[in-house]
Amino acid sequence: MLGVRLLVLSVFCVALMVVDARFETLKPLRSQMGLVLTPFYWLADLPVRTWQRATEQISSSTSLVAENEKLKAEALLMQRRLQKLAMLTEQNVRLRELLNSAALVDDKVIVSELIGLDPNPFTHRILIDKGERDGVFLGQPVLDASGLMGQVVEVMPYAARVLLLTDA
Repeated sequence: MLGVRLLVLSVFCVALMVVDARFETLKPLRSQMGLVLTPFYWLADLPVRTWQRATEQISSSTSLVAENEKLKAEALLMQRRLQKLAMLTEQNVRLRELLNSAALVDDKVIVSELIGLDPNPFTHRILIDKGERDGVFLGQPVLDASGLMGQVVEVMPYAARVLLLTDA
């Protein structure tokens, strides 16, 4: 009984589709049904649209966080570069002052670099990278860009110890 009923309804549906496709007799009915069913279509699509908006919001938020992290890292790098530039500028000024101070002295000038500090907190002594083999001698004055800095108190073959004026 159920099988016969299903067969009759299936044949009726196929016949109705063939008639509608050929003669468009059900077009006004389809239009009215569309008008009635539109709110149901909208309600059925609501969860999908809500899900899409939520995932867009989450992905947008995630991309903003990633971009923010990238920009923070870039800002940190730029800040480091700026500090390095400031340090190089300051060093450049000091080197220019040293060049100018060497031009003021008529005697032979030996340019050296600081290679160490005396670990004793009660004496202000430094170690320079020039020694007896470079022409440094005991009692020799040591100059910096500002003028007199100290006096050589110990001479080694490749280094010398200088007593600073601040220790005198």
